[in-house]
Amino acid sequence: MQDINLLQELEQAQIEFEQNAVIREVEAILHQDLAAEQNISARIQRGIGTNTSRFGGLERLDSKRRFDIETIEKICTKYRLRFLESDLFKGDIPSEAIREVKRLESSLGMRFDRFSVIAPAERFDLKDSTKDPILMAELPNRQFYYIFHCRNFIISKHISLSVVYSKNTHPRIHYHCLF
Repeated sequence: MQDINLLQELEQAQIEFEQNAVIREVEAILHQDLAAEQNISARIQRGIGTNTSRFGGLERLDSKRRFDIETIEKICTKYRLRFLESDLFKGDIPSEAIREVKRLESSLGMRFDRFSVIAPAERFDLKDSTKDPILMAELPNRQFYYIFHCRNFIISKHISLSVVYSKNTHPRIHYHCLF
């Protein structure tokens, strides 16, 4: 019969137990993260309904990303764009937009429930249009907060919006006027 070192066996069993505990914790975090993203996706797909958004720190929002409805309507008219509830948008909202909503809600301690999209009319009719949308969240006082714009988007060759990614930072939006 072979001698068994019980101390080594206990140490090995403890290592396995701790590894499994870490794996369970990571799985729980990933499950919570997925559930949060699914909740945000459902809110975006629901579009504008009852506004139950909780806004506790509007002053913490980037003022350069806050727009009055009149400003949005003016730009949409000028460039023949539509600003409609997100449930009317035919395309898919990219996962990056959902993650940006989640990041903003977490960092600002607020919840957005009402979303709208700025896009050419065809994006509300055709799912496979090549025009890229801009996702906005409704704020109080007829204002909207710029959440996300996917890829490059050129409007009438006058304004180019591009997303710039750099290491260890969030995407930065750059506006280039080509007048």
